[in-house]
Amino acid sequence: METTKAKAELRRINRINTHETEGRELVERRGANRKVYELGRGVTQFVLFPDAVHYREGGEWKDIDNTLKTRKSKGKPRLSTSVGEARFSFASAANDEDLVKATRRDGKFVLWGIQGATEQPAVVQSAEAEELYAKIDGIDRDTLRRHPRKLESCVRYADILPDTDMLCHVHGAQFKDEIILKSQARLRPSG
Repeated sequence: METTKAKAELRRINRINTHETEGRELVERRGANRKVYELGRGVTQFVLFPDAVHYREGGEWKDIDNTLKTRKSKGKPRLSTSVGEARFSFASAANDEDLVKATRRDGKFVLWGIQGATEQPAVVQSAEAEELYAKIDGIDRDTLRRHPRKLESCVRYADILPDTDMLCHVHGAQFKDEIILKSQARLRPSG
């Protein structure tokens, strides 16, 4: 008898096409790296992430938003995130001595620049999630639920040094930079 009930339940769940179901997020069931969706007909979907997608503020879990916006700092424009456990900002030109700054919510920060960098402008690159949302008509809803919209950003400084680019990635509360050497001549040891 239990087997019959289990099979009936499985048939009921299989009739719900989660790929086409919008779902409603159950905000009260969020965690640092979890979103929960009510899909209808008694079906709940848990989406677990390897890294934080929420931060805690005033007892509530809020979405991390790494959308880059232009803000002034010390009279200069910077590309900055504004919501989350950590805030990141990027100089509008590669030769700024405060090229990259990462600030924790408690106000502690680290910043760095690249000596001898050119005056190349910062260029915001489209993140994976934004590319998905740009072609939303052809994307299934499960994929969209697995890629929170404002979780990641990327800034590129082209030719920051001769034959060298720098990419700055923000994903959740994490930051990663990439130095891209465009010629083998840049790989030779100096000195």
